Amino acid sequence: MSCPCCTRTFENEDEINGFQARMNELQDPEVSELHAMSAKKAGEVRDTLSKYEGYRKTVSENMHDHLEYIRVCEELKDVEAIIADEG
Repeated sequence: MSCPCCTRTFENEDEINGFQARMNELQDPEVSELHAMSAKKAGEVRDTLSKYEGYRKTVSENMHDHLEYIRVCEELKDVEAIIADEG
């Protein structure tokens, strides 16, 4: 038997048993640091996604406000032009 990562062959039964025990630990969600790191990262990604959604919403709302501002400015120009023509 050999290590799947480095293809090093195990010298004796103790190394094989130790390797298999360690692999079993890494697979067990209760004790595996891999599972713990993965869960932590998933939480961080969820938090980041939530923040970005908030930023997106804020930018979107500000864009609508900006477009409304531009529309109102154009209407004011039209009204001012009408008033100037009448005066």
